[in-house]
Amino acid sequence: MTKRLIVVGGGAAGMMAAVAAAENHADVTVLEKKEQPGKKLLKTGNGKCNYSNFYLTERNYHGHDVDFIARTVRRFHTEDLVRFFESAGMLSFARETCLYPSSERAETVVGVLRSRMEALGVRVITNTNVTSVRKGDRFFVETSSGVYEADSLILATGSEASVKDRDPYSAYGILKSFGHHIYPLLPSLVPLYGRNGVEEYWDGVRIQATVSFGSAKETGELQLTAEGISGIPVFQISHDAVLSVAEGKKTFILIDFLPHYDRDSLIGFLREARFGDTQREIRDYLLGWFPKKLVFALSRINDDLYRKHVKVAVYEDFEAVVDGIKRFPYEVTAYGSVEKAQVMQGGLDTAELTDSLESRIVPGLFAAGELLDVDGECGGYNLHFAFATGRIAGEAASK
Repeated sequence: MTKRLIVVGGGAAGMMAAVAAAENHADVTVLEKKEQPGKKLLKTGNGKCNYSNFYLTERNYHGHDVDFIARTVRRFHTEDLVRFFESAGMLSFARETCLYPSSERAETVVGVLRSRMEALGVRVITNTNVTSVRKGDRFFVETSSGVYEADSLILATGSEASVKDRDPYSAYGILKSFGHHIYPLLPSLVPLYGRNGVEEYWDGVRIQATVSFGSAKETGELQLTAEGISGIPVFQISHDAVLSVAEGKKTFILIDFLPHYDRDSLIGFLREARFGDTQREIRDYLLGWFPKKLVFALSRINDDLYRKHVKVAVYEDFEAVVDGIKRFPYEVTAYGSVEKAQVMQGGLDTAELTDSLESRIVPGLFAAGELLDVDGECGGYNLHFAFATGRIAGEAASK
């Protein structure tokens, strides 16, 4: 007898789960709250869709259960995902270690998944909100368009990260109703904000820099804004920084504004300046190092020091200036909203799932994608995890 399966959510994980289950001859229905599946996926990577990474290990992810993450990425790795898309008719290319569709368009990824679902006879019901789920001899899924029955159920609704509308996300409530534990949800891959008295001066500056928090350290283009700091390196360290702020701790990010120069070299450059123009202030000399807005922002911290004439400055002055440049302490007091986050940290406790992503509490119930207590770095890691867990859950649920 054909197994009936419902997938709640038509995003990356949901579409992949539907395809995997239908390939195993299950009767699959996808319930999607939007007007079409894959809508959020269309926006990923500024529409270019960095969907995986050739350098992929459990170290690229955060979560309470690291062993679960390691087992999952080993079970469906980058090469497996590339082969799947090739079999579905999509070619890929790598930029450094990041993988993209050869078209560099997210609509290509969405298109091949939709085409594959259609070819396999997957039913997709859109504009449908799931309101509750009951379990008897089968699953009864109550929605805004009626009640649907299934032998197995896969929850793959994604998270509220980067979503501007406030449509209800019911999957966490459903999981809780069945007795599952949900770790607190917080934004991740998100800008960090503070009130350090420099923000209005450096607003709009972009500069290559290194940011660090705890053991996390990232180099790249730092975006300085009127609210705080942003850009890929900030996103990469934001997981732990957001958690620290949420816990009410004093949270300082260290910024190295000249990561390609060592401390001693910079002190030497300033000392040599003493033999040049005697009328130049230290901050005037730094205009050859940084954009003007950043120089005046840095000088706000210690205006007397930056206004010293190079000729009368002593070694300790140069040390203080360079240390402020190489280890600038930026206090973070807030972080970007859910709408500005690329992913959420927290979610379903993965210790309550088998390696096949089936609930240890409710047989026949599976979960995949962003619902799980797993969030990755920038670089295709989150999309890969969504596709991987969708594939694993779809295959297991159809058996």
